[in-house]
Amino acid sequence: MPLTETTKTQIREALGAIREALPGFRNRPSQRRMIAEIAKTLAGEYGDSRIIACEAGTGTGKSLSYLLGAIPVAQALGKQVVISTATVALQEQLLNRDLPALATHSGLKFSFALGKGRRRYACNLNLARLAGETSPQESLFDEPVAAWKHAPQASELAAVKAMRQAQREETWNGDLDAWPEALSNDFIQTVTTDRHGCLGNVCPHIRHCSFFRARDNLRDSAVIVANHDLVLADLSMGGGVILPPLEDTVFIFDEAHHLADKAVKYFSAQTRLRGARDWLKRIPKLCSDVLEVLPGDPRQQRLADEAADLAGKCMGLLEQAHEDLMLLFPELEGERPLWRFANGEAPEEIRRMASTLHKPAKTIGDNLNFLRNKLIKALDEGHVAPSRAEQLIPDLGFLSARLETFQALWQMMASEDPADAPPTARWVEITGQSGRADMDFQLAASMIAPGGLLRKALWDICAGAVLTSATLTALGRFDRLRMNTGLRDDDGTQYLRLDSPFDYASRAELYLPWMRSDPRDPQAHTNEVSALLEKLIDRDEGTLVLFASGWQLDAVYQQLPTSLQAHILRQGELPKAAILQRHRELIEGGAGSAIFGLASFTEGVDLPGDLCRHVIVAKIPFAVPDSPVEATLSDWLESRGRNPFLEITVPDASLKLIQACGRLIRSEADSGRVTLLDRRLLTKPYGRQLLDALPPFRRRIERQAPRPQSNTIA
Repeated sequence: MPLTETTKTQIREALGAIREALPGFRNRPSQRRMIAEIAKTLAGEYGDSRIIACEAGTGTGKSLSYLLGAIPVAQALGKQVVISTATVALQEQLLNRDLPALATHSGLKFSFALGKGRRRYACNLNLARLAGETSPQESLFDEPVAAWKHAPQASELAAVKAMRQAQREETWNGDLDAWPEALSNDFIQTVTTDRHGCLGNVCPHIRHCSFFRARDNLRDSAVIVANHDLVLADLSMGGGVILPPLEDTVFIFDEAHHLADKAVKYFSAQTRLRGARDWLKRIPKLCSDVLEVLPGDPRQQRLADEAADLAGKCMGLLEQAHEDLMLLFPELEGERPLWRFANGEAPEEIRRMASTLHKPAKTIGDNLNFLRNKLIKALDEGHVAPSRAEQLIPDLGFLSARLETFQALWQMMASEDPADAPPTARWVEITGQSGRADMDFQLAASMIAPGGLLRKALWDICAGAVLTSATLTALGRFDRLRMNTGLRDDDGTQYLRLDSPFDYASRAELYLPWMRSDPRDPQAHTNEVSALLEKLIDRDEGTLVLFASGWQLDAVYQQLPTSLQAHILRQGELPKAAILQRHRELIEGGAGSAIFGLASFTEGVDLPGDLCRHVIVAKIPFAVPDSPVEATLSDWLESRGRNPFLEITVPDASLKLIQACGRLIRSEADSGRVTLLDRRLLTKPYGRQLLDALPPFRRRIERQAPRPQSNTIA
């Protein structure tokens, strides 16, 4: 259906109000088009798909565009908006700047809130136990029930007491990200819980639970700011558990080029053979303890006995699997040898092993979940002592969570891949040292192309979706995005590319000096880069030098004269935030500074004005397909007569190169130079593709060695 005149008027008036309220606001044609196309797509003007992928260059004003394009349409349709980001920095920008500004100046009436998972909120029950406010009960496991895994430090005890005091005084809402002091990961794991360990409605602290209060707040919010991990976690539970139901939600994925990689990591499974035996052997005792406190029921007895019996059988199978792998595992070099199964095809012995394990694992998990639910019901009805039930329920939840992953791993190992789809990556690696007590085999499986899952679990169900980023295309095409995310080009899904409004040609130069060496000769290339950097780095200005490997970064640094080394802030010597802060202090103090950084400095780093006048890229950021997931995808493409280098490696390198070069011009006032130190941009067929995909800088290219300057006076 077409966008209604009422909604069009609402959007126009909101944009006009912002223009009048903010004197420095620039109303750009590219921004107006992005707003219009998002609104028309979500309204259904192009069909039932209601999905749009929009690449918008730096300076377009993406945030305002998708907020203005989506919120009025979603409100007209009676839907909520979930904005998902890949970074905390963008979340903070939306919550602290963009959304408040829109709500204040646009005339639109909407509420917004931050959506986070349970692990971002302190569990009140755990805090109470750690603070000594309840009688500690002996637990089978340290992980599920809050208990110090070590002798707590005085600072940790003080933090727990301070948190409880802040809760009583209502000066802190349990949000760990809002706690004023830094917290270690171990401490966070101790004071939080997950869905398996949470007591839910029977928890004595449910009325004051930070997580449930926050979740209730989401139900009443027109706009929810989340991140890709939370969206994927919600999808893995079927959707609508933490976030609103999919069919009632319009999703906006900012930094959408990260979504597929997040999904690959999220929908995978792994288990250690002996590690699994350690927690499986605790199941019989736990089942016995549960039966002691539950009212008598023959079915409970039968399921508990079955779980205990199957746990023993699984332990025996795992021990046999360990012995089999000792014979099967090939001789490999390295600290952590990894055996990847070619084309994702596990050996018959491992598939047989998996077939015998995944069904009993599921049965054990189902039985423990049944006992957990019965225990929760008995606690709610007052049939069991709270102190005992509150100990056993998280224990059951902990094991259920372990069994979910355990069963998923063996099912992925045993299943056959569809003939017409990319296979599952499967591998096994050794952890610990061979011959020592800590030596173990870790088996893992992961999808390599999450597009099909995202299509079925998300795109086909949600009320609408916007995917946006400054780098959605690879080599100017959306093919890679479609392959990674499962978007289609035959169902009304819209694709839009909007160039940056910046005048790159007049503001910046792209310089390719003559290079003798090829990066495929690492030492020769490193030597040449070192020599060139002595000339290229201006010690009076801000410079960002980006490397594709830590080895080359360190090697180049070591070859530079000490006088230049003193001018350089090197990644690895200081945390990223400290490097950026020190760089800013030096530049603002009138000195020069150069940052040597890796991939993390190519994205999400803003160095406007004098902070960065020169970006130097040491070589094309080609990724080596050395992970099992990447290598399996390469195998699959080659088996079909396709070229993984041209289909994956080059497009991905193009995206990374654009991001690296994009560090230079962040506003209309910025200017400077980008220097690329890789001759393959001029000598290889793909080089022109990579150069043409970059912003339209004016170019200075040396295609031959500069002639030596003559000292002869005519």
